[in-house]
Amino acid sequence: MQKQGYHHGNLREALVEAGPALARTGGPGSVLLRAVSREAGVSHNAAYRHFSDHEALVAAVAERCMTELGTLMVQRLATVPEPSTRRGPPCTASAICSPTGLCAACPSRRSSSP
Repeated sequence: MQKQGYHHGNLREALVEAGPALARTGGPGSVLLRAVSREAGVSHNAAYRHFSDHEALVAAVAERCMTELGTLMVQRLATVPEPSTRRGPPCTASAICSPTGLCAACPSRRSSSP
């Protein structure tokens, strides 16, 4: 009787999926080939079948995160009211507005003084 090899299913996907969780708990430096292999339940050498090195793994995890971020942004934008029904200042993106309330991204809200 011939022994069958271990088949994970979609190992590359499982390795990439483990990356963001590791980064959330231990920071970006914790996204390592050994760590994602451990999370996927495979030997550390198994990851090298899908990623040539650490940089390749991090690039794949970053691509996944950017894709998920883009999806979340599209979903969030779908909930924003049309400009005619919006209340408040034209620029409500607090991340780019200064503490004084003057926004560098919105010409109508820029300060006229230097």
